[in-house]
Amino acid sequence: MFRDILVPLMNVPDSDAAATLEKVAATAATLGGAVSGLGIEVDYAQPIYMYADAVVFMSQAFRDAEEAGHARVEEQLRQLSQHCAMAGIGSDSEVIRAAAGEVAGVLARRARSHDLTIFPLGDDDPYARVCVEGIIFGSGRPVMVVPRAAPASALSNVVVAWDFSREAARAFADAMPILRQAKTVTVLHVADDGASWHPSAAALERHLERLDIGASYHQQARGTLTARESIEAFAVRKGADLIVMGAYGHSRLQEFVLGGVTREILKAPSLPVLLSH
Repeated sequence: MFRDILVPLMNVPDSDAAATLEKVAATAATLGGAVSGLGIEVDYAQPIYMYADAVVFMSQAFRDAEEAGHARVEEQLRQLSQHCAMAGIGSDSEVIRAAAGEVAGVLARRARSHDLTIFPLGDDDPYARVCVEGIIFGSGRPVMVVPRAAPASALSNVVVAWDFSREAARAFADAMPILRQAKTVTVLHVADDGASWHPSAAALERHLERLDIGASYHQQARGTLTARESIEAFAVRKGADLIVMGAYGHSRLQEFVLGGVTREILKAPSLPVLLSH
């Protein structure tokens, strides 16, 4: 089980986690874990101007912004603690400060000492996606993204995106505590040619049978849709409340950046997504 769950909350204006905190707490309760709320006060460098009046004005503006940001993250942590108490699970909270360019790395290091990170995600929030990317590729632990617009998830109907890759296998293994308690598990392979059965499909079906989690294997043609569109459309048709998928990336100056399918599904996911690399 996921006993120790990290929930990052940030003070940046675009980060509106309040709408998802009840769902986050309910998800943690379903998983049987305790929550560690981590408030991140993002520290932006203050510009220096030549004119004294401008310096005074900008200093006050930054102080006002910092106070508002501190109040925002403290309120989010208070709400998270309240929702966790109502859900019957334990929680604690901490506030730390980090430079804007260091937040992703800080979150990745913190996530290494937790079983799972649940990340509340707003509507197409580029900075939040950078932070999620840092956790995915830097922590070695799974990340569950909970979108603001998604309904509450019981984690009972799960679709696992599968392409026979290392990343897919890692995500499948990391999600096993969820899959073992789910009522329905469907492993979906989106193929360019849906008529040609993958040569490793029989081995995968045998593996699923031996796991005794009641999972079924489904293969379909991608057709005119993108891989992300195919996965989400299938999950919606199945009434799924969680997608599990491997996170793909490529190296850029020794840093990992999100690959196409992963980047697209994080832009505006319609339901919670568990990602692992």
